[in-house]
Amino acid sequence: MNSEIFLEKVYSEITENIKFSEAKNAALITFNSTLIVLGGNMIFDRTILSCYRVFISFFLLTLGVPLVCAIFSFRATTGSERKLACMIYDFLDKQNKISAEPKKYMYFAYIYKYFANDSSAYLQNILSLTDQDQQSPLLQQLAIQIIDLSRIAYQKFTIFNFAMKIEFAVLGCFGIVSFIVLIF
Repeated sequence: MNSEIFLEKVYSEITENIKFSEAKNAALITFNSTLIVLGGNMIFDRTILSCYRVFISFFLLTLGVPLVCAIFSFRATTGSERKLACMIYDFLDKQNKISAEPKKYMYFAYIYKYFANDSSAYLQNILSLTDQDQQSPLLQQLAIQIIDLSRIAYQKFTIFNFAMKIEFAVLGCFGIVSFIVLIF
């Protein structure tokens, strides 16, 4: 396979992954916003006991955490904020182990983990696979763009995974407590 065709395919795959992660984050925003609006109506309903309204208020506040995370994933990071954002992503990424073997030159997380600051090394690896020695500026620019898009996709998926862990914990706790309240 020609290296230019391969890089274009990788570029297309990563772009699709970004779209997919944004759709997942948008769905999480929609779901949590709906729950917050429905719960907000229950908080102001005077026919519900005060202790239940406090419980629902706490539930809604904790649902705000995954909501903020999902909204945060859409935010563009400026140069001055990039260091802080990278620290947050690195903190959230402690459990995501991506092995160096086998080499996965089309997987955005692998590209981000092993070539984040070195697009020329990524390009050299691709060129060595295709037995091409050409280093056109177009291929170099495409490799740089692939590295940048890999970072974006990786960060969006990392934030979504963190938000979903919180979401399941909150919904699970709410379900358990609700079940206990119904029994007694």
